[in-house]
Amino acid sequence: MADALLMYLAYCARIGYEVLEALWQAKQSSSTTIPGDDVLHLTPDFAAVVDGAGSWSGRLNGLRPGRFAALAVAEGVDTLEAEADLPSAARHLSLLLREALAGTSVEGELLRPQTCVVAIYSVARREVWLVGDCQALVNGEHHQFDLPTDQRAASLRQAVLRALLMKGQSIAELQASDPSWPTLKPLFEVVPAYQNHPTDLLEYRAFDGQRIPACHLHVLPVLEQVTEVVPDGYPATGGSFDDRTYLRLGST
Repeated sequence: MADALLMYLAYCARIGYEVLEALWQAKQSSSTTIPGDDVLHLTPDFAAVVDGAGSWSGRLNGLRPGRFAALAVAEGVDTLEAEADLPSAARHLSLLLREALAGTSVEGELLRPQTCVVAIYSVARREVWLVGDCQALVNGEHHQFDLPTDQRAASLRQAVLRALLMKGQSIAELQASDPSWPTLKPLFEVVPAYQNHPTDLLEYRAFDGQRIPACHLHVLPVLEQVTEVVPDGYPATGGSFDDRTYLRLGST
């Protein structure tokens, strides 16, 4: 997989941007056979990091729901017009995901929705596009759009772990098996109720096949030569980290 990635990066170094640095690591960092839910997708016109929603149950056409959605959106980037702006690209990618979901076979119970968020660099427009809880360093400024529920989950997780440290558990014990997971799992199971729910303060947006309002489409003009984009990268519970994907670009 590493060799294939290097070949991919070498190809894209010849086009409208230069890949200065890249990282893709799945949750199961010791495994070379289980792909994560992040997809790094590079074309002559776009560089995309797509982050599928993590899930611990259910399959769509044999894939985890988040990975299915991430692959559908990443493949859709291939069909974008080079001069497309973010609103038109979002409509196009949403339509393609909706069509892909219509023909799936479901295995098991889907406790998390088949969704993804994206960070895309447009070569023609010299813009970084963020949809959902992704982040980017553009023109020396850090831009991040966290999920409101993630902020609350992080505070709850911190409270549980600090309490256990005060009771005498060691950091090594907490790292070996995250004891906050039983407390947080019910929250993560109900969080999808807030997705694309515009009347709630905890509402968040992601690609799920439906229209995404313009207020959730973030466009960052690129003025400097170097840009960095990553998905959320939130430290997951259950004794592991989320998928980690990172892309550092230089404009040519």
